[in-house]
Amino acid sequence: MPLCSPNATFEDEYALDFLNFVRQLFQGVLVPLVCGIGTLLNAITFIVMTRRSMRTSSNMYLAANALCDGTYLACSLILGFEHEVPETAAFDIFRRLIPIFVSLIDFSQNCSVWLTVIYTTERYVAVCHPLQAKAICTVSRSLRTIAFCAILCTVLTFPRLFEYSFVETGDPPIVCLTDSDLYRNITYQNVYFWLTVVLNTMIPFALLAFFNVKLIRAVRESEKTRITLSQGRGDRSEAKATIMCIAVVVLFLVCQTPSACSLVLYRGKSDNLIKGLGNIFNFLVCLNAAGNFLLYCLFSPKYRATLFSLWETGCSGSQKDNGGYAPLSVFKSKNQVGYFIPSQLTKLDPR
Repeated sequence: MPLCSPNATFEDEYALDFLNFVRQLFQGVLVPLVCGIGTLLNAITFIVMTRRSMRTSSNMYLAANALCDGTYLACSLILGFEHEVPETAAFDIFRRLIPIFVSLIDFSQNCSVWLTVIYTTERYVAVCHPLQAKAICTVSRSLRTIAFCAILCTVLTFPRLFEYSFVETGDPPIVCLTDSDLYRNITYQNVYFWLTVVLNTMIPFALLAFFNVKLIRAVRESEKTRITLSQGRGDRSEAKATIMCIAVVVLFLVCQTPSACSLVLYRGKSDNLIKGLGNIFNFLVCLNAAGNFLLYCLFSPKYRATLFSLWETGCSGSQKDNGGYAPLSVFKSKNQVGYFIPSQLTKLDPR
């Protein structure tokens, strides 16, 4: 009795063709394109959100999130050349830097996840508990929260630096990257895997789903109130800020959920079909990191006004723009809206 049936062989060939097609399309074209453009857009968002006229607690979270997303995309773009680098001694430095780039990707993605959770939580407090929001939602508190988030994610990501070791082979010697003894330890793999899944996937996703449902209900109640009462300009701006937050969370969940599910369901599996799906899901994560810029432009008039003001200042070369900050006069109201999974999934497609 044959070990492999003709159907199994056909399915393997089909899966291999699918993997090669996905690699050429996504790794070769779409991922570098999104990473390059997204890095630039996140840099623009960081500049806009840190202008003096934009400094609110919510915008501090969005600025930090843009910094994390930009770092994630830039490092992903650099690591995309890993398999294209010639195996020569001239590129030994690049290979030695790979563990640092991988750790930065993990750190920035985990930070982005929790910053999205914190931003959504603050919007929930502002909408559902407005009296407490004045004391809780402050710029100084947001900066301290961002610092705490960065420290926590650094601690969680630090072990990744020790999952690699270097060996020199050939003549002249060439540095090669291999798994360290720590990474080969089964106990370490299981403990660290489930720790990161629970802290950076399960808990954040549950919190985002909960608060987003609450915000959607608040928006619906606001729409019912608007039918019977005339809302002020501040009320309309609060509604826009809430809708923008909902859109950010929806984009996050749509792009990140396939990656998160694959991380858990397909752990330890490495057939060609799963590798191909891993490429597509990783692209969605990159798309999420690059796509928030469009949401800010769509839902925040103040963001658009500040962006246009900076553009006009840059084009005219003027240096007399309140120290580079957009003047408040460009806004209709001072109360207007001012306001990404551990990258272990990449192991679904090892070369």
